[in-house]
Amino acid sequence: MSTYFVPAGSDFSASDGSAVIEVTCNPDPLGSAPPDNADVLSAPSADDLLSVALAAQPAGAAWRSPDGVAPDTTSRMARFWRAVSAPFADFYARLFGISQESTSVSIVDSLEDWEAEYALPGPCAPFDPAVSARLETLRLTVRGQNYVTPADFTCLVVSMGHSEVVIEEPAPFRCGESRLGSDHRLGNAAMPYEWVIHLDTPFITHFACGTSELGIDRLTDFGRASEVECRVNAVAPAWTRPVFAYALVAD
Repeated sequence: MSTYFVPAGSDFSASDGSAVIEVTCNPDPLGSAPPDNADVLSAPSADDLLSVALAAQPAGAAWRSPDGVAPDTTSRMARFWRAVSAPFADFYARLFGISQESTSVSIVDSLEDWEAEYALPGPCAPFDPAVSARLETLRLTVRGQNYVTPADFTCLVVSMGHSEVVIEEPAPFRCGESRLGSDHRLGNAAMPYEWVIHLDTPFITHFACGTSELGIDRLTDFGRASEVECRVNAVAPAWTRPVFAYALVAD
């Protein structure tokens, strides 16, 4: 017998009575917005910075209002410093925007830097020049860095569009621990390190005379989730071996 992990709401049931664990997946585990860490300098206006500019002027009546009176913000000097402050206001807003790109949910200008950090475009997906496609590939890659459990990988495969995935953890027979007739089954030496990803395949193809080519087309082949296989193999724990099992989708 095995333990099976399926997305919540799946109608899968184990024919041999094995345990089936439903996994609730967060549709957007990275979130849709960066942390809210804004302050008064996140997006200031020139008027917001005017008081700072006026306070930084040299002492003396030529620069400041005498006798500690509040400066006249409509004076020619104030209008000059308001104009000087405008580029600094844009600069502060720009700096805050860059700081927000420390998370992958708010990337505007640093997409190329993130792709270089994660070696993208990688082998697991064809390169799509559209920014939206590049962002989705990046987010999939970032999410995959923290996957360890079968539940994690269930959600990874679901996020790639395979809602009927079933992940199986076999229970191999262990001497001194298992007993004949128990839930554990005999298997090879690698079984303790293997886990099985069950996926549907959309089609099966056969070699056809007149259209297929010798040495290129197989006698029988089937649709594979190549991107899923690549991503799972790339982030699977190093001591494990994922095995992909396909079943034909019923018409």
